[in-house]
Amino acid sequence: IDLVRVISDLCAFRAKAPKLYRAVDYFVASTRLFLDEVTEEYAQQAARKRRENKSYDRFLWANTGQLAIHYALACDCVKQLCDKIQFTPSSYKPSFDFFMASYIDFLIQASRIPEAILQAKTYDVKLKDWKKGGTRYQATESRGSEVATNVR
Repeated sequence: IDLVRVISDLCAFRAKAPKLYRAVDYFVASTRLFLDEVTEEYAQQAARKRRENKSYDRFLWANTGQLAIHYALACDCVKQLCDKIQFTPSSYKPSFDFFMASYIDFLIQASRIPEAILQAKTYDVKLKDWKKGGTRYQATESRGSEVATNVR
């Protein structure tokens, strides 16, 4: 799926569906925020490895912090956009999972981080975490069995 074509098609519905256009704006803004954060984090990690004279073969994505927050925001906006698309006059009605698979491919290409360092598998794991409302590494609060999420 070509996200540029999809976004262009959605923007064509601006007059008919102004709420959809706002969802597109949020989607684009959250994507930019995430891409800015992931490329900055990649640059910092690569520089740190160069200073330490170590090879940089794996991107470290913390379960907390700005990167996790921006990815959760991007996932929220993709979900909102997919939900809104279902009610447009468009013949294109993607499922969330199909759209996210294409979105992850887009993020990999747009970030220009070598896929050997930041793999699609990492994005998939973080997506599964998002679907569950946090991460696999959630801490239990002291009040009992309530689970505290780290992002949402």
